[in-house]
Amino acid sequence: VATIIKEISSIGFILTGVCKDIAIVIFSAVVAGEHVTGFQRVSFTVTFAGVSFWSYLKLRPGGPPSEATGKATESTTLMRRAPDKV
Repeated sequence: VATIIKEISSIGFILTGVCKDIAIVIFSAVVAGEHVTGFQRVSFTVTFAGVSFWSYLKLRPGGPPSEATGKATESTTLMRRAPDKV
């Protein structure tokens, strides 16, 4: 587990667990016929969109720094910049 966290970062490890949870709920709804409420559907859709957006940010050039490398990129430098005084 430690090696996996080192390679994909702790956030990636947590997001993988969230995707696993979504897959379990979908599987139980399809195969076992479990009832999924509208609130659960919306929640899992928002969660999946967040995971997809995070993956997009990690894969594009200039994305957030990797926790393993700690390298700052231009986008994170801009986010940390102090606000301009008026």
